[in-house]
Amino acid sequence: DHTSIVLSARSTYSDWILKRLDNPDLRNSNALYYDFTGNVTIEPSDRNLVKIFGYHSYDRFSLSTSNHYQYSNSGGSVDWRHRFSSSLSADLTALAGRYAFQTIDNTYPSASYTHDYLIDHYEAKANIRWITGLKHTMNFGASIINYRLNRGDILPAGPESSRIPTHLGNENGIESAIYVADEFKVLPWLTLYGGLRYSLFSNLGPNTVYDYYENGPRDPANVSDTLQYAAGEAIKTYSGPELRFAANFSTGPNSSIKLSYNRIRQYLFMLSNTIAISPTDQWKLSDYHIRPPYLDQFSAGYYKDFPRRGISTSIEAYYKRTYDVVEYKDGAS
Repeated sequence: DHTSIVLSARSTYSDWILKRLDNPDLRNSNALYYDFTGNVTIEPSDRNLVKIFGYHSYDRFSLSTSNHYQYSNSGGSVDWRHRFSSSLSADLTALAGRYAFQTIDNTYPSASYTHDYLIDHYEAKANIRWITGLKHTMNFGASIINYRLNRGDILPAGPESSRIPTHLGNENGIESAIYVADEFKVLPWLTLYGGLRYSLFSNLGPNTVYDYYENGPRDPANVSDTLQYAAGEAIKTYSGPELRFAANFSTGPNSSIKLSYNRIRQYLFMLSNTIAISPTDQWKLSDYHIRPPYLDQFSAGYYKDFPRRGISTSIEAYYKRTYDVVEYKDGAS
């Protein structure tokens, strides 16, 4: 009467399609995907709810004998919701996740290589929801995330490869934040939402960081100092506010106009090499030299429902401006 369990598994067998294609490269390729999901919900009392979630997926693809890719995602979480009263409740969540990637590139045997990396993510967060009256609903809370990146080694693949082994290093970081938000029904046809989140990120050691002379390129010839940081020592810290605002104008029983603005800071981001044809994207943390990207986004939309026909429609437009975008130098491999 108080516990439910949901388990699921799925897989795909795509090779039978590839084997029927005329192109010999595709005919000699193979693909595989599967995942498992489990969810347990426990309601020991009217005031408490516990949810336990687990997930694992694996994805493999080989393009003939030249390129091989493997991906996997594993994660789990525990969430506890406690209701103090009809107007006050709290959520506590702990979660962990791991993303793993591996690629083998044999396109050119003399330059063939293998590369794999891991991203570990550990997070704890708390949220309190307070319904202060018929017009106000407030949310406030805090979170902390530990990022651990093993960016892997690029190693020669095969006896003919002359690829020079390269260690891309490990990265660690802590992101924490506090926030407060208020949803206020000003009039029967107007609802406003406002929020403020303040986030802080520290790039952590152990690491060796090079400092460079001003107004010069960041290459070995311009190194001015070598800085050593111990395990857990803060290398560089960034912080800043993130504002959020939204307005919902009801134009009828089944239609509305919505406007919004928000600012987001991103301390973990992806570097994409648009020159290479293979997926060589690299995840990266903000560090001693790289500031975190952030953006401002404005959006507006009109929403209309047709209940008798079971149809919901909307039209939206947005403008987004991003600052401190990080990318590779032109021609970088």
